[in-house]
Amino acid sequence: SSSTATNDTSINFTGSDAVPPACSSYFYFVKASKTGSTTTYTDTIEISSIPTVNATTNSLTNFLQGSTAPSASQAFIVNGVNLLNNITITAPSNFEMSLDNTNWNVNPITLIQTAGSIANTTIYVRLNAASANSYSGNIVFTTNCSASTITKNIAVSGVTQSTPLLNFDVLQQWDLIVNNNDNVTLRATGLTATTPTLSRLNLSNGTQVPVVTAYSTLYGQAIAPSSAGDGMWTTASGGSGGNLNRTLYEQFTIKPDVNYSVRIDSLVALIGYYASTSNTKIAVAYSKSNFTTDSSNVTGGRDLSGITFPSTANGAFTTPIVVTATSNAGNTSLYAFALNAGNGVQINAGETLISLLVDHIFSTCLSFEILN
Repeated sequence: SSSTATNDTSINFTGSDAVPPACSSYFYFVKASKTGSTTTYTDTIEISSIPTVNATTNSLTNFLQGSTAPSASQAFIVNGVNLLNNITITAPSNFEMSLDNTNWNVNPITLIQTAGSIANTTIYVRLNAASANSYSGNIVFTTNCSASTITKNIAVSGVTQSTPLLNFDVLQQWDLIVNNNDNVTLRATGLTATTPTLSRLNLSNGTQVPVVTAYSTLYGQAIAPSSAGDGMWTTASGGSGGNLNRTLYEQFTIKPDVNYSVRIDSLVALIGYYASTSNTKIAVAYSKSNFTTDSSNVTGGRDLSGITFPSTANGAFTTPIVVTATSNAGNTSLYAFALNAGNGVQINAGETLISLLVDHIFSTCLSFEILN
């Protein structure tokens, strides 16, 4: 439709048109022209009746499955508008889906449209492979529109281990988002409240990077060698260059109360380095004598994806882990360090376990946990 104005005063154009037929779109624009003047066009708008499938995942993370049971499930939400037909959801091989997180023998899943729409529907997915390996693929959403097919994909990936997943309990955790106190709610009965201490490392004061303060919800605790609190890590600022130094560390202490003992199996840290991608190394050592008569390195572990640390980068001082992800958008790298080859360390009443997290550049740590 069109409308014409014969003068240059403000004109409100109105018009109407039918809704586009199913599986099609109409496009509209306004054209202004006058003899002797340049013709002007507005932006084009689209009125669509093409089916739309929306899937909200909130970032599915890698799945980790042990040898004795499927992985933990994750969820995403699906809805659709302008539909002529139902939505079919198909998982790749070795992945399973469920509508209720209980019944898993459904693949594909068909969502029934009503009057062209499907309301928000939660779909659960998990990895359940028969053998140890890495798996990946796409969850595929399809719906038909006349002679064409509308398709959307969500990528999934995961690892199936040859051994069972370990069950563990959090014994003590330092959240490091407000201060360095431990989480009193998570601290196990019989453990003493302790706070970590820094050696030749200093809290950020937010001068160099205003969003990275000493403690924050996004970055956790931010530390670096520079005594100015500006996050600098060069040798001129007190750093150790490209190598770890045993005098730059954060010390965590675990101490049972009287009449209590505890076995500690692993240490878990969510850690990253801000605006740094080289020499981003961390190592963990522990001792029951404050490093006077004994000192042990962690003996490997796993990352967030469940991948076992290689012997060349297993978290020991001479074979530190190289953190590949920066924490500019928040900490994303989780590391679980095993103590005594996964057999744990027994701490009896009157004894203290001291763990040193050794690093040397502008790092941020969101949490530190002691597990058994």
